[in-house]
Amino acid sequence: MNQQADRMASYLEARRTTSDTVRLSGWLLAFGVVFTAICTCTLVLILNGKPGGHLAEQASAHASNVVNSSEASATEHGQPKRVVLLEVPAEFKTIQAAIHAAPTTDAVIRVAPGIYTESLSFEGKNIVLTSHDPKNPQVVKSTVIDGNRAEYVVNLEQTNTRQTVLTGFCITNGSTGGIRANGSMATISYNDITGNHGNSWVCGIRDANGAVENNNIFQNRGTDTGVGIRHCNGEIRGNRIFENYGGKYSYGIRDSHGMIVANQIYDNYRFPGLDDSPSGRGIFYCNGTIANNRIYNNSGTNYGYGIKDCSGLIEGNVITSNRGGIAGRGVSGCSGTIRLNTLEGNSHYGIDNCTTAVISDNKFS
Repeated sequence: MNQQADRMASYLEARRTTSDTVRLSGWLLAFGVVFTAICTCTLVLILNGKPGGHLAEQASAHASNVVNSSEASATEHGQPKRVVLLEVPAEFKTIQAAIHAAPTTDAVIRVAPGIYTESLSFEGKNIVLTSHDPKNPQVVKSTVIDGNRAEYVVNLEQTNTRQTVLTGFCITNGSTGGIRANGSMATISYNDITGNHGNSWVCGIRDANGAVENNNIFQNRGTDTGVGIRHCNGEIRGNRIFENYGGKYSYGIRDSHGMIVANQIYDNYRFPGLDDSPSGRGIFYCNGTIANNRIYNNSGTNYGYGIKDCSGLIEGNVITSNRGGIAGRGVSGCSGTIRLNTLEGNSHYGIDNCTTAVISDNKFS
């Protein structure tokens, strides 16, 4: 009888121990879930809580290239997608040091106002490089990347995809140009690209195949040729391109074959304190669609053209006051379709030497 009682007591004790273990495991599992949730929320709050935070959205969203940092909590394959935020100069003294420390994707480098004397390489990383507020002109002017006479101030690579964004800086003091994109698909937006100057050719932006949007590109100067945008085959939209100057030739946009839409392109022949260029051209040798731009006062002591030697659709543009001592023309040497444009005050001809073009419904005065 005693043995049976002992066996029963042992059984009850074992069962109580197992029950306690299961209960403890349940509490530990619940604690783990809650702890993980708290950590995740804390990370998102840290990312979202920093003042002025912005992330770049995809380059295909043309209306705006910067979004609020709340989108850092986007998911991938059903799991939270971690976006690394690196701050300059709070965490890294130079922008290049932050780029070097960043992962190859899913990183935002946010730069406080200041003058950063360095020439940058993105090192092939698909990251976002942004000032504190790219849509605030004063922040852009005060967040300066000074190339210190390097060939180009910012260098991208062909491997950079649409996930790569450069936004919200004053990019200046390159000896050959501001940005060399090397065929990348990066989005370049809301920058002031100015004060790049040197011998021979100087370009504000060259070799970009991604979107070039809402930049101010001005006063880039070469002793031979000055160009705002050259060899860029992505969409060029919403930019102000002016006072890019060459001692022989001055261009707003040249050799670029993507869509050129809703830009202001003007005064590409003059530079403060210098004699006017012999030849000024707003858009030259660009074979994509050219639509809804204002192209004016691209002039020269000899030749001035609004649009010259282009073969795509030319539609809905306002092309005015392009003048030259020998020849000043609104549209010249173009093929394709030329329609619904307004041409006024071009010193010699509104449309000239476009013998193979289909021309209709333009307004002349």
